[in-house]
Amino acid sequence: MTENKLTTVIPAYNADFDKLARLLHTIATQTPCDVIIVSDGDKKKDEYRTIAGSIFDNRFRVNVINCTENLGPGGARQKGLDMVKTPYVNFCDADDLLASPLIYENAIRVLDNDKSIVCASYCFLQPNDEMTQFLPHMNDMIWTFGKFYRVDFLKKYDVRFPMYDGRYLRANEDTSFDQCIQLLANERERVVFFKNAAYIWMPKEDSITRVKYKDDLNQYNHDQCFCGWLLSTTLATQHARTFRPFSGQILQSIATTMIQAFFYYQKCLHEAPFFAPQQWYYIKKFYHEQYSELADKISDEALAEIYSVISAQNGQNMIHIIPSFGIREYFDKLKESTFNPDEIYDIWADMYKEDPEALERNVKCGVMPKNYWRKSTNVTIAKKKKK
Repeated sequence: MTENKLTTVIPAYNADFDKLARLLHTIATQTPCDVIIVSDGDKKKDEYRTIAGSIFDNRFRVNVINCTENLGPGGARQKGLDMVKTPYVNFCDADDLLASPLIYENAIRVLDNDKSIVCASYCFLQPNDEMTQFLPHMNDMIWTFGKFYRVDFLKKYDVRFPMYDGRYLRANEDTSFDQCIQLLANERERVVFFKNAAYIWMPKEDSITRVKYKDDLNQYNHDQCFCGWLLSTTLATQHARTFRPFSGQILQSIATTMIQAFFYYQKCLHEAPFFAPQQWYYIKKFYHEQYSELADKISDEALAEIYSVISAQNGQNMIHIIPSFGIREYFDKLKESTFNPDEIYDIWADMYKEDPEALERNVKCGVMPKNYWRKSTNVTIAKKKKK
């Protein structure tokens, strides 16, 4: 049997069997590869193995492994990644599918002949009332969708899916993984993108992060998305700086994060002020822990250039919003502020009084530690129950 060069890792938690079969059929049309399906604490290992066995021939080596507890997609991907024995790896979600039968062949050809790390592109399937649209994402490193990684690069820099407070992140965990790669890559370990779509992301109503808040507002946008994004960015930056204490790429990433956070915060103040104190806390945390140390190395001209680019990118989302204050005042406020890590517990306690379920959804997404009750609301609740 020929040795395969690529392993596809598929995290599965209560996966829909028909959708999983659909994905596996699109993989079965590719150049033969290894397939690792990770049953993420759902006790469906045998069912997943049966489905895979009915689809793949003996050129595809299939392994189905089981997590004793639900780790979330990042933890499940990491479990699979730790078992990869091929030089290249990619990740697929159990309800998505591949866009072309030539994707694996093309990716392997590029990776065999180049020192590149990733070959990537994907599109979102976006249904609405009138039609179904395919929205292309051609050159970003936000998710692991449609990307092919060199395993030796991941091992060289110890790139792993991030953990926080002893748990794998469940929101923006793939952003941290990819951002870490971007910050560590050099001229010889460059990122390469396909021109054509490699992967199709399918919408899922009951996903971890896409939950509704009041008046049909998507809580993810102002809550888990923001907290998870800043947390994942922090973890990626910290990890990259253990290998490269200072680089222009890391510096630009930190400055870009600060300015992007400004636009997110202005939008939050306008659309969902309930989450604004929490957002401001995480902005202060990033500023004091990541940005302030390097602030004197970033010129006003560089900040202005980054601001103009991000302002243009956010133009459509911000067109109806009048900012509460400008970018200069934003940095002045942060410079004058003090950061107390325990302040977040008071913020969560106030949020809990208004909407307890909002915090529970944060715990589910992994952007809030399970023991957040320790310093906030649990003491009060325990006393009430005791009475």
